[in-house]
Amino acid sequence: MEPRISIVTIAVDDLDRATRFYEAMGLIRHAGITDGVTFFQMGGVILGLFPRESAEADSGITFGTAPSVMPA
Repeated sequence: MEPRISIVTIAVDDLDRATRFYEAMGLIRHAGITDGVTFFQMGGVILGLFPRESAEADSGITFGTAPSVMPA
């Protein structure tokens, strides 16, 4: 069996803003998914966006707060 990545998850500070960003990039949001998370299908990979607080609580880990750099 060949190893493959099937899901990538990202913890975000603002779920609505992150969802709008990826929709603006052309990704199609999965319909019918529970509130509080967002999933996008990207070919054979699913991108999952989760609120940082939820991801930290689920994992028991406090994530770092390194600044993000977005090109203008």
